[in-house]
Amino acid sequence: MLLPASVSIQLALTAAEWNNAGFGSTRDNPADIPTEFLVWGLGSIALLVTALIATVIFKVKRAGVADEAAAQAIVNVSEALAANEQKKERLKKKTKKARRDNR
Repeated sequence: MLLPASVSIQLALTAAEWNNAGFGSTRDNPADIPTEFLVWGLGSIALLVTALIATVIFKVKRAGVADEAAAQAIVNVSEALAANEQKKERLKKKTKKARRDNR
C-alpha cells in the first residue's frame, strides 16, 4: 500500500514541477516536457501496470489453489460416504445373518 502512495505523490510532484517549469514564450507555444519528467511519469505508470498484473496473477493462482483444495475435499467426502455406505451394508448383512442363525 505504501508503494502506490509514494508513486502517486511522485506523479503529483512531477506534474507540479512540470507546471512550474515554465512554458515557451507564449501559451500557444509551450516548452517541451523535460525528459526527466517523462521518464518518471512513464516509469510510474509502468510500475503501476506491473503491480496490477502481478496482483491479478497472484489472485488467479490463489483461486486455482483454492479450487484444487475444494475438489480434493469433495473427493475425500465422496470416498468417506462410499466407505460409510459399504460399512452399513456389511452391518445389515451381519444383522440378517445373525437373525437367521438365531431362528
